[in-house]
Amino acid sequence: MKPVILSLLLLLACLILSPRLAAADPLNDEQVAIAAERNGDRDTALTLYQSALAGYGSAGQHTEAARVAQSLMLLQISMGDIADAMASSEQARSMLVEAGRSDAAAQLAGMLASLLKARSEYGLAEDSYLAALAIHRGSGNRVSEAGTLMSLGVLAELMEKPQRSAEYYEEAGEVYLDLGDERGLMHSYTNAGQARLEADDPRAAEQAFRQALFLCGKLDDPHSCVAQQLGLSQALRLMQRHAEALEAIAACLELLQERPDDLLRARTLLEQGRVLAGGEDPQQALQVLEEAWQLFGREARQEEQAAMATELIEAAQAAGRSDLAARYRQLRSELNVSS
Repeated sequence: MKPVILSLLLLLACLILSPRLAAADPLNDEQVAIAAERNGDRDTALTLYQSALAGYGSAGQHTEAARVAQSLMLLQISMGDIADAMASSEQARSMLVEAGRSDAAAQLAGMLASLLKARSEYGLAEDSYLAALAIHRGSGNRVSEAGTLMSLGVLAELMEKPQRSAEYYEEAGEVYLDLGDERGLMHSYTNAGQARLEADDPRAAEQAFRQALFLCGKLDDPHSCVAQQLGLSQALRLMQRHAEALEAIAACLELLQERPDDLLRARTLLEQGRVLAGGEDPQQALQVLEEAWQLFGREARQEEQAAMATELIEAAQAAGRSDLAARYRQLRSELNVSS
């Protein structure tokens, strides 16, 4: 009789303890997975993370499940399993939203987007940023909404889609305007202006740069103002409005008298030379471009120096200075960059 009673007691103990042991399994799997990943055993880590995710999910532990899904996502990216990483990220976001942690879900989507962008997976990165954007809009987080739109604008530039980039920046500007964030609004106008230039829309670029300059004057940010005046000059030059472009250049030079910056001065002189060349003043254009070259020589990358040398060759030829054209051809060849 005693063995039967003992067996019943053991069975009862197992029934009582089994839920606790089951609940501990996902945590154990997660901890062993972390150790396996640190030791370089990624296949074992992958299997255990998946087991932990299933365990937490079935127990309704959404926060813990989301944490494991994030670890799983990062591991899958490191293994090149991008489609699986996207699925893990979506699963984690869903669980975080269920747990009432919308901001964490959006941050996860943004993190994945950044990782994908670094891998040049631009289309997938855009999808992740758009997922983050939807979450921010759903939760009413306008500040993060604007920041995500700016990130989408940068991504569209990398994708060589300037029209889409400008639209994202302009949409961000609308949010900054609602928030009363003048600095954010200024940067959105500036970036939109540059994107409009890339999209060959100088009239829209002019409008964006003028709006940015209005705000820049209020915010007392001279170097930003110089960058905006240079963008405005480029837009005006493309529309053959050379006199107005030179006025923008003069404003740049005046600002740089107060706050010197060699690189910005070089960029200003380069733009001035281009305006003068387009206005049929080749001698002065060459003189200004040579001054820009002297400044760029200290600051510019090799590719930029080669591009600058090409412009100097053309300016020297327009000014009838074949000797200078030959010199800059030699300099360009020394840079080992094809024209």
